[in-house]
Amino acid sequence: MTTQSTTKPVPTTMKTPKGTELPFLIMERKSLDKTTNTWVVKKNPYLQVAHRLVWFREEHPAWGIETEFLTMEDTGKRAICVARIKDENGRLIATATKQETPTDFPDYIEKAETGAIGRALALCGYGTQYAPELDEGERLADSPITPAKFAPKPASSKPAPNKAVEDFNRTMPEPVKPAGPASVVSREPISRAGKAVKAGLEASV
Repeated sequence: MTTQSTTKPVPTTMKTPKGTELPFLIMERKSLDKTTNTWVVKKNPYLQVAHRLVWFREEHPAWGIETEFLTMEDTGKRAICVARIKDENGRLIATATKQETPTDFPDYIEKAETGAIGRALALCGYGTQYAPELDEGERLADSPITPAKFAPKPASSKPAPNKAVEDFNRTMPEPVKPAGPASVVSREPISRAGKAVKAGLEASV
């Protein structure tokens, strides 16, 4: 299996609206192209949290960032931090959370706080397009349906059999078919008897 890199040029720096130049960290992501059975390496620019903060403070020096740990476990080894960005009047602009464990970073507590701040800044528009932490990949959090390539095969249009109905039909007797055409009762004897009765009544008058 071979590996190929994308030839699309990747920017190394960006400028804020006020002209401050901020460097990108170039990140590589390796994925398998199933059509060609080759590994494809894509390079993406990443704006680090420290540089997002420079951009943020440049535009909003009076805004504040608050952090709070929702969970900080020494036994379970997990830290969950929430970051809130507020304007100069205390109005909440953005909030974000981040979870880290020692498996990811030895200083997982500090990394959880930095990650929460970075996500909150990205929600405010600072480095959003260069924030891989907002890249959901194939797990689309805002999608109400399964992605097309992972969608299950459509079910058959034929309705599924109802076992209760089938069991009931088995208990019903078979309909009896008539052996031949229906009998026709002759009305002639009844007509002769009626005439005799009528004649007797007329004779007695």
